[in-house]
Amino acid sequence: MKTSTLLAAVFAASTFLAGLPAQGATFPPKTAGDDCFESAAVLTLELPDPNNQGQFLEICAVECTGPTLVRRGAPTTQVTDTVIPLEIIAMDLRGHLPDDLPAPLGGAAFRLLAGGDSLELPPGDPRRTIGELRVPQGQPFGNSFFDVFFEVTVAGVPTILNQNAVRVQKGINTVPPFNVPLESNAAVPLVFKVGSQPAGTLHRVWHAPVKKVATEHKHGLSLNVTGIDRLRKYELSVCPSTPSKTDPLVRKFEVSAVADLVEDIGLDAGGKPDFTAPIVINTECDEVFTQNDMFMEMKWTRNVRLPDWRGFHTGSFRIIRFPSGATKPEIIATGKLAGTHGVETHRPPLSQDAPARPDLAHECADCAHFEGTIVTGTVMVGRFKGGLIRATYAGEYLDAVNAPIPCCPPPVLPPSGKFRMTIDGVVITRCLPVVP
Repeated sequence: MKTSTLLAAVFAASTFLAGLPAQGATFPPKTAGDDCFESAAVLTLELPDPNNQGQFLEICAVECTGPTLVRRGAPTTQVTDTVIPLEIIAMDLRGHLPDDLPAPLGGAAFRLLAGGDSLELPPGDPRRTIGELRVPQGQPFGNSFFDVFFEVTVAGVPTILNQNAVRVQKGINTVPPFNVPLESNAAVPLVFKVGSQPAGTLHRVWHAPVKKVATEHKHGLSLNVTGIDRLRKYELSVCPSTPSKTDPLVRKFEVSAVADLVEDIGLDAGGKPDFTAPIVINTECDEVFTQNDMFMEMKWTRNVRLPDWRGFHTGSFRIIRFPSGATKPEIIATGKLAGTHGVETHRPPLSQDAPARPDLAHECADCAHFEGTIVTGTVMVGRFKGGLIRATYAGEYLDAVNAPIPCCPPPVLPPSGKFRMTIDGVVITRCLPVVP
């Protein structure tokens, strides 16, 4: 096998590092704790040949990197050995398949998840990745291993997993064992997650911590929202700073409507949550939410001009859900937002990159369009609790047949009513999210 460039230096360093005492830390650790670090892995495996049913392609080296969270239990003494129970709580490694593979595998995105929380496994589930560090009495090194269960997703291929654990192990002298790869020594069969049909073989894997965890980890956020924008009130005023004969009138009004993930677009006429705008998760891109049981509430104040209703808005949002039997909504996320009306980013020269999309060729957006940024946002519950939302949104008001409302001539009243909106960005956490 051709050695991967990603871990070539790690392999070379490991021979040297194995004979050195741990630096800057007590070995073995005296207390329980969590170790969160960036890690690198290389896999040699076989995957289904997309052009020959029942055949498999051998892939020499798939390189992937990402964060890993390992939980250490309290050390105990067994005979003369110090034994520390280990568990990979979460692991999220990403990379790409080699470009020379046949389509759709060539260059396809590759993702490997392991650990009970990443795979959303309950406590005690046999597919949780359990391990151990065993250090003989008086020795400056010990043996560490994990029995790993994982899931692999490849663009264009159904999810693949291993039903039998793959054991990775290595002699180590520091925790985490930076730049020392734990290695497997036996092949394990792979199967499709749905149906359990053969999906190839994992021949070999190397996995090494390479550096302390970055200060943040990003998770994709992608949601679709439809709802009703209820125009609560508006007032007409004339901007005093410019002559009225050249300056359009300015309308200011508050908006309240129902939608998934946003607050106060999502309220009924009495100001209480309703269900007219649920959120639908974009499963191809979202990595945070798993169920389409959320609603968006938004409240904003628009400041726009006549007659084309171009301007801006500021406001706040909530994402909520209604647990079974609950009398009040559960707040999933909350924050502030700001954006524009009648202005959009998809205009020349940007739209010239997509000649097949003439609808992106507006020099100026019409009155139906709005977009903006979630200025501050926080996830309030679940695995991603405390995560910061950094995202943009774009939407448009719709007519009775779900087409963008006509804006020529401009409508007499400011656009409101039915709308659709997309939200795309990231949720930022420190290390990997875990089940609270």
